[in-house]
Amino acid sequence: ALAAPADSLHGLLMACAKACARASGSSFGTLLAVGFMRGAQFVGRSEALDRGALVEMLTSVAAGIAERGGAAPGDKTML
Repeated sequence: ALAAPADSLHGLLMACAKACARASGSSFGTLLAVGFMRGAQFVGRSEALDRGALVEMLTSVAAGIAERGGAAPGDKTML
């Protein structure tokens, strides 16, 4: 559970990253945390995302997970 409501999209994504890191000792939790942090980095101070920005954010998230996990599309791992 999140400690307190986030006051921004960036704050929400960072809170999710911290919760994933705390809740899981496995590499899966680490990869989720990296994804949420990459999303937070992408949104910065934005208060909302349009469809195009959401696609860009998710592309950035996938790239962060791939970099951290050393994975590529088609590998038998989370991406």
